[in-house]
Amino acid sequence: MAAQSKEPPAEPMPQFEPLNRWAVIGLGAVIGFGFGSFMWVVTGLKGDWHVWLYLAMTTAMLGVGVAAVFGASMVKRQGKRVTPKMRRRR
Repeated sequence: MAAQSKEPPAEPMPQFEPLNRWAVIGLGAVIGFGFGSFMWVVTGLKGDWHVWLYLAMTTAMLGVGVAAVFGASMVKRQGKRVTPKMRRRR
């Protein structure tokens, strides 16, 4: 027989409230925009504001895409639908 421990049982892990989907996508856009601005500074401030805007907006769009993928996987893990429910009239 196994010896019983005298320690109290471990507490269950706390359940966190799921993040808002729009907040995750917005955070991805903000992080991407900031990273694009940083890339512009790293390249030695080459070009004028058009180059900065191009880099910042491009990386912001990439950040939104990455956030959408992670958000969809988070929703799927929670057991919810990722795609909207389309109702058909018959």
